[in-house]
Amino acid sequence: MKVQKKFTSFDALPVIMNVDDVMKVLRVSKPNAYKIMGSDTFPKLSIGKRVLVQKEAFLQWLNNPSF
Repeated sequence: MKVQKKFTSFDALPVIMNVDDVMKVLRVSKPNAYKIMGSDTFPKLSIGKRVLVQKEAFLQWLNNPSF
């Protein structure tokens, strides 16, 4: 059984977020989370096939999304 993470505040977010974390924070589907994270303005880190984002960069993007 997989335990679902619930974020009740920005402080509870992990330092490095994956697509599932972004999906839950933005309350979008997984394909939409991948689309958002794939945009040129999103501050992503690509490690192999993994797409990640630092929490601080995500919060800055969230305050000023230019898409």
